[in-house]
Formats: sequence, C-alpha cells, structure tokens
Amino acid sequence: MKNLILLGLTLVFLGSCSKEGIIRRKENKLIGAWEFEKVFYKKDGAIFRDNITSDFANDVIEFFPDYTAIYDDYSLKAIFDGEWDLVIDEDDVYDNSNSDLEFFVDAVFFRFSKS
Repeated sequence: MKNLILLGLTLVFLGSCSKEGIIRRKENKLIGAWEFEKVFYKKDGAIFRDNITSDFANDVIEFFPDYTAIYDDYSLKAIFDGEWDLVIDEDDVYDNSNSDLEFFVDAVFFRFSKS
C-alpha cells in the first residue's frame, strides 16, 4: 500500500512539473472576473505606445473553467460571449528551464449576448 501511495505522489509531482501542469496552474489562477487597470497599444514598428486605458474604463472580463468567457463592455452597455485559451511561448527556452516561458491569454469575443 505504501508503494502505491509513493507511486501516486511521484506521478503527481512529475506531472506538475510538465508544461501542461504549469499551464493548468496558470489557468486556475486566471479563473474569475478581471477589471482593466492599464491598457496600452503599440502599432507594429512604432517607437512609443499609446495609453488607451480610458477606452476600457469599468470593462470586465470573466473567465470560466470551461474555457468560456464574457466581456462586459461598460461604455457600450453590452455583454459579449467568448472563448479563451492559455498559450505558452517557448521560443526563447534554451536549457529546458521554465524561467524563460511566456504565457499569453488568447481570448475571442464573438457575439452580443445581453444588455
């Protein structure tokens, strides 16, 4: 029985160190409602970025565990349904460490749901 428990703990430990395990932990932290604090936009090739925080004032995105989301656009007084995914960028990983991994939220909002 002790060997079975030890094997189970080892598998959990090894699974949690994989990229999939890291993504799952990051996804769990993302679940919930988020309000925009600062928003910047930088065109391709531009030297400076524009502060467009006021365009998103009081807007809220809520992420759900089933990879769906809603975007509450305060200025339009509209709510949009969407889907999200967490993407890992590992282009800069040279030594198989996790320190150079970058995570991005890919969210698409596609239809008006209610006002």
